[in-house]
Amino acid sequence: SLIANIGYAGSFKLYPLSLEVQASASNRTRGTVLNVSNTSDRKIAVQILVRKWSQVDGKDVYEETDDIVVAPMIASINAKASKSVLFRYKKSVEQTQQKAYRVFVRELGNNLTNSPTVAGNSFLLEFVLPLFVQPLAKSKPILNYTLGTTDTNTVTIVASNTGGSYARITGISITEKTLSDTALVDAKASGQLPKYKIKGVASKSIESANYLLPNTVLNWQIPVNEVIDGER
Repeated sequence: SLIANIGYAGSFKLYPLSLEVQASASNRTRGTVLNVSNTSDRKIAVQILVRKWSQVDGKDVYEETDDIVVAPMIASINAKASKSVLFRYKKSVEQTQQKAYRVFVRELGNNLTNSPTVAGNSFLLEFVLPLFVQPLAKSKPILNYTLGTTDTNTVTIVASNTGGSYARITGISITEKTLSDTALVDAKASGQLPKYKIKGVASKSIESANYLLPNTVLNWQIPVNEVIDGER
């Protein structure tokens, strides 16, 4: 819904909460727009930074980049007014691989400058949202799941994305089924995982909204009473 796609951060709100830059047949990209609205009764200054986004060992990594043109990078917004910020990808787009970036929207302190960095500025709050540059060919995530053990009290769920587009993991549930005196754990996350026999109760639900970028891996460690046997 429209309301669910609006983010509030103190003195301002953002729409939309996820940005996409589409490619055209001529290998050019169209721009996309972020609307920043000042919800306060005072004038505010915001700064917009873009960082290249990758994932290494399950952690988000951000790098400085000049791939995305942002206009304006610093904006002064009157009370109850709005400002449109344009994003455009200036490189040739990939054939099948989606590119991922993070957009940092910061409300600045009193020292407003024209610098594209935060040097000399203090920011009061920050809102972070994703920006994806779509490839020429339509892509989709390809998810694979494995189940392993690290010790007798831990089950590890590993999710990998071998596709050309991101996936968003919104939740993983492990439920138990009674099989004589042994619980059989079925772990499912948009696909069937191998089964492990465990002793005792092992019911776990993971609520998250983790992005899984192309060619990356995330894992979750689930405590159980005792892992006694595994069958694949």
